[in-house]
This record gives sequence, structure tokens and C-alpha cells, in this order.
Amino acid sequence: MSLERKVEAIAAKVEAKMERLGSRMDASSHELEGKLRMGVSSVFKWVKEAFGSEDDRVYEAVRDNNVPGLVALLESLAPDAKARMLEYHGANGRTPLMMACAKDHVQCAQMLLTHGAFIDAKDDKGNVALHYACLQGSTKVLQYLLSLPGVSPYLQNQRGLSPMDVARKNIENKDFVAASAQCIQLLEQRALVFQGWVYESVDNLASSIVGMRSLQSWTRRYALVLRVGSHQYLEMALFDIENGQRSPLPSSTIMFQVAGLVALNTKEKVFNDKPYAFTFQGARRKSAGFLGAAQTFEFAALDQPSFDAWAAFMSTGATLMLVDPMLASPPLGHTYAMAAVPTAAPFVVPAAAPTAPPAAAASPSILAMPVAKSLGDDDTPVTVPDMAPPHLTLASAPALNDPAPSAPPMLTHSASLPEERVPSECVVCFDGPQNAVCVPCGHAAICMKCADHIRETSRQCPVCRADVREIIQLYHV
Repeated sequence: MSLERKVEAIAAKVEAKMERLGSRMDASSHELEGKLRMGVSSVFKWVKEAFGSEDDRVYEAVRDNNVPGLVALLESLAPDAKARMLEYHGANGRTPLMMACAKDHVQCAQMLLTHGAFIDAKDDKGNVALHYACLQGSTKVLQYLLSLPGVSPYLQNQRGLSPMDVARKNIENKDFVAASAQCIQLLEQRALVFQGWVYESVDNLASSIVGMRSLQSWTRRYALVLRVGSHQYLEMALFDIENGQRSPLPSSTIMFQVAGLVALNTKEKVFNDKPYAFTFQGARRKSAGFLGAAQTFEFAALDQPSFDAWAAFMSTGATLMLVDPMLASPPLGHTYAMAAVPTAAPFVVPAAAPTAPPAAAASPSILAMPVAKSLGDDDTPVTVPDMAPPHLTLASAPALNDPAPSAPPMLTHSASLPEERVPSECVVCFDGPQNAVCVPCGHAAICMKCADHIRETSRQCPVCRADVREIIQLYHV
């Protein structure tokens, strides 16, 4: 046998031995992997049985939208065990109700509330169930929750965001745009106290250079006045209108100080005075939890009936509309089980949207934005503008020649005006005054009680989440 043949034979034997060795190693590795998996599973099972609990069973049933399983579980539990499972806090402090709201599992949410789940429970960042519904565009759950007495849509998280703010930010970030627009409409319906056309006095080139408000010009706006859960302020959301349509996002918002001075039939312009002008006190909202400086705003109604309606509301009616009637104490014996789950969204596409008169179309302040996709479930053809996010929903606004705006029926109770102006409310507890400033970020949005808590815990600004070196108390005069 030649040398080459011998080398080939030896190489073949070596290769065969290596294949047999590799097969045995593969089998051993698979066996070892299986043993490891069984071992890890056993360890997890042992840890859960030894140190954990089964309090997450309700949470898991809600996550999987297992309504029959959830009903059977809740009805079989003892009261103590049921209370623990209903208020179980999972990842990031989320409760089963928050999970139901995030996933739009409306039947699960109804069952949880029927069995006593706490509607205002908070996660690690101060979010409540309504925040999760708006964050994920869960319109069915949101509509159901807003129909319940005692459920507040005005609670703020640690960043000072209300459910309305969360829905608006979704549209700004182009997340769940169509669903978020419907969430905004639901929240507006709940919080709305007054609406109508107005002229707003705004800066122009001359007034900006000279710094004189009397040189400002007028811009036509459509205004929605909304509750924000405050006993001192209402939000005036101002919208640009084109062809009877408005964006879900206001062009600007003003916090109207209800106890502030309201002056009627003002004449503050050097040029182009309006016959139905009025002024009020407030602050422009810069961002969630942060207001600009207090100032005087000048507006004007379109005609005498409109002026009469605005004057009555701004002078006296606004005070009576501060309190949400659905947050009053529910009747004795009322339970969430009595509330039915909504079967369909209440929004329809208007057959013919009202339009502004020709003068409005010529106004340079109104954006040229065609109608975008509707919130309805029908197949009405629509036009989506290039300048707007896809599926952006635009709500109809009344025509300028419609009857004068009117507020909903006034509440039977009355609220007394505070004797003097007070600063804005704390964005954390929404109770105390804003009398503490975070250093070095400069946000003055919290009360001293919450400031002391922040010093002892996170040491982060609740507005921008920046590290806080110190907190200084403010004294308002």
C-alpha cells in the first residue's frame, strides 16, 4: 500500500471517530440542556411556592382577557384574598384594573370594579387607570369609566399629566392617533362647561417690538372651556378653524382664573377696537404642570347675543361650573355593578360640517387643513392632508352664524369666591399651593409638603425628572 493510501485510511478512521465523538457530545449536551431547563423550572416553582403567592391570578386572567375565568375566580375567593388580588401590583406597580384599561378589556374592567377594585389606585409613576386607557387609546374602557359617578378624569401623575394630557401627547407623537383623538372627544364631553367663537388679542410685529398690548391685533378662535379638577381655574382651549373643522389639539391653552377680575366692554386698542371686548385674569399654559406668568387676556365676542352669553359665564357662571357634578357623593347603595358597558362609541360623521363665513376663510390665522379621517366605524370617504398625521381626527365646530354659545344647566349649589388670589395648585397632590421651586431646574410646581417628600425619596423634579440639589420655599405677595 502506498504512503498516500495509508494517510487517507488513517484520516478516514480519525474522521469516523470524531463523528462518533461529536454525536455523543451532542446527545450529552441536549440531555444536559433538558436537565438544566427542568432544574430552572423547578427552582422557579419552588421559589414561588416557598416565598411567593398566587395573588397575581386575577392579574393574569385580566391580561389574557379570560372573562369566564376571571368571574369564576373572583366569585370563589374569600374577601381577604379577593382584596389582595384586586390590588395586586405587578410590573411598574400596575394593578389588574390598569392592565384591563391598557388592553381595552372593558368586560374585565367592569368585573373588577363590580367586585371592589380601587379606581384611583396609582402605579410607581402616579398613573391611574384612566392614564393607561388614554395612553393606549382604549376608547371602550375610557367611555365606560367616564360614565361612572365618582371617577375623576382630572387626576395627574408624577409628571403633572392628566389623562387629557396623555391623549394629546399621543397625537403629538403620532401614537394611536385616531383612538387618542376619540379619547380626547370623550374627555372633552365630560369636562366641557362652555364653548363659542371669540376674537383673541394676539401679538403682531408692532406690538412685539414696542411691547404695547394696545397695538395687538385680533384673531378669530373657537374656544372650549373645560374643567381641570381645580377649584380656582378652568382651561380655555383655543382652536383654529377651517371649513368647520378643528384639530384635536388646541393651538394654545389659557388657565382662566375664575376668581380674578373680569372687565366688560373694554377699550384697550389704539387701532381696531372691538365693540364686544372683555378682559380676564389667567396664565398661558406652557406645558403640563407649568404655567406662564399671570397676565390679563383680552377677547371679544362676535355680536351682542354672544357677548351677553360670554359676559354671564365669565362673571358668574364659571364659578358655578367649577365642580364636576359626577364627582359628588353617589346615592346611597350605588355600586359600579349598576353601570352598563357601552356597546358603541357615540360619535358619528356629520352629514355636512358647518363652515365659517367667507370672512373667516380670509383670516391669515386659520390654517388650511382639509378634513381628515373620521372616528366613526363607517366607510365614509375622507381626505387625509399631507401636513397632518395619518388618521388625524377633526371634530366639527358650529358655524359663526349659529345661536350664541350657552353653558350647560347651572349646578344647584353655589361656590364662594376666595377673598384674594392664590397661586396655582401643586402638580403632585393637586391640593396645596405651588410654593416651592426645584433647584437647579427652576420648576415651581409643587407645594412644600410634597417638596419634603421629594427630598426624602426620589430627589427628582416631578416636572422634568432632573436631579434636585435643593428646594426653596416661595412666598407669594
